[in-house]
Amino acid sequence: MVAAGNLRRLIIRKPDGKPLLEIPLTAGVVSRVELLRGAFLGMLAELRVVPPEEASDTLAAFALAPTDRLVTAGEFLDGMLAVCRTSVMIGADHLVRAIDDLLRAADRQAFLVMLPKMRAAFERLHRRQRDSLADRVARRYGLAEAEELTELRTSAAAAAVFA
Repeated sequence: MVAAGNLRRLIIRKPDGKPLLEIPLTAGVVSRVELLRGAFLGMLAELRVVPPEEASDTLAAFALAPTDRLVTAGEFLDGMLAVCRTSVMIGADHLVRAIDDLLRAADRQAFLVMLPKMRAAFERLHRRQRDSLADRVARRYGLAEAEELTELRTSAAAAAVFA
């Protein structure tokens, strides 16, 4: 709907029908502040106006951008995860692919510039959400089965005996 131009403004209404929040679409689309663009697209994904894969695809597009734009991908991700967690987790495989694309495209210096904002973005997630993303990364690289082999499942009493 966004790409086709069918959406001009986003209006969130209270239960009584009065507008709570009204945002022109151009506010997030044309902004050069990547944190705001990420937050706007994340909000649209969370409200199911756009599919969560669209937010991940927008993030992945930074990998094809020049370095001065690539390094702002962490800001975009931080904005996106500030407002959109549930929808992103539904499309987590797309998010993992997008981040993988970014990391492969970044040289050492670009990676070091992106790292603080990307780390801040992931700190916004609940621990279970971070663990879920880590599991998806492990599966992507064929490490899920290896992890299961090294995990020791036992009772507390048995662990105390070994300690």
